[in-house]
Amino acid sequence: MNRPSLFIALLGVAFLILLGVGLASDIRSIPPPLDTTCQFEEAEIRKEQPLVPLDAPPPGGGDKASGGQESPATFEWDQLSPRVGFGLTGSRDAETWARRLGAGWYVDWTVRRRYPTQRPEHWQMVRLARGCVAPSKEAIRWRAAHYPGNVWVIGNEPDNRWQDNIVSEEYAQVYHDLYTLIKDADPTASIAVGGVTQATPLRLAYLDRVLTAYQALYAETMPRATRLAVMPPTLLLGNIKN
Repeated sequence: MNRPSLFIALLGVAFLILLGVGLASDIRSIPPPLDTTCQFEEAEIRKEQPLVPLDAPPPGGGDKASGGQESPATFEWDQLSPRVGFGLTGSRDAETWARRLGAGWYVDWTVRRRYPTQRPEHWQMVRLARGCVAPSKEAIRWRAAHYPGNVWVIGNEPDNRWQDNIVSEEYAQVYHDLYTLIKDADPTASIAVGGVTQATPLRLAYLDRVLTAYQALYAETMPRATRLAVMPPTLLLGNIKN
């Protein structure tokens, strides 16, 4: 092979290498689908009463001068409390309710593409079931890496047969795996144990069994975020629904 032909061949190889690197970079920037692999039949058919009446007037929905109801007061963004949160289902607007309640964060039992600096802060929640997590671990890893600094709650009422419903020993293992996965992708993430249904002796015993199982399995204390450990139900002002 003469020199010009060799030079052209080397250029071609270099182009293919650069093309492959570019494609790999593009693929890494595409989020995995939020596929829901867990089935929550019992949770889906459970009928819970919203704590906010369905006929509650929307913000700005009326005033005394016009003969309607008085509009509720709202908080400024810098007045929202990081110690107060609410649960949001349906199509209600999180920003509207955060300002009405003075709440700095909310949960909607999902994982979203949101930064922690967006107000109100959205707490990511991974749902659990026996033998699976939702969304997939690949989707969790991608979102933790691309949206750093978020709070991640592992499970929703894992002690409750109507919710995530897994035994304490399995929860300890799942928590370990997800804690490691999320922290590897985002060292700045805060990770919390999913809140139990109520702070009753039986439910607190479930948490004690989780801690004991974790210590036995991994020979260390179960790690939790410094600013929050267990997502306490008492912080929730209520589940706002349509």
